[in-house]
Amino acid sequence: MKENFKTLLKDKMIRMLFIFAFVLLMVHIFLVALFYPNLPPYIPFFNSMPWGDARLIPSYLILSLPIVLCAVFVINLGFELQLYKKFPLTARVLQFNTALFIFLSFLAFLQIIFLVF
Repeated sequence: MKENFKTLLKDKMIRMLFIFAFVLLMVHIFLVALFYPNLPPYIPFFNSMPWGDARLIPSYLILSLPIVLCAVFVINLGFELQLYKKFPLTARVLQFNTALFIFLSFLAFLQIIFLVF
């Protein structure tokens, strides 16, 4: 497994996207920890819903967002480790999608924070 990880990180594109996604994930976790004590009891989460109670969730559920992102990051990394030797392009696309998913989730989190504060 360790050898597969070293082989995976030798690919320049995968390494760049991996570092971007990992750093953004750590920043996301840091910001959640920083802002969580100051959040109101309910926060707007479902921004595509009409204005009102349908948009709100209890603030403790914002902690589930980094957990889901970490799970996606780890699961996709496992798939990439398995796929890279036979299908390097598929591993690159998967890493790109992981980085994009984390980036867009980070932007959604920032939107929530800017709406609350």
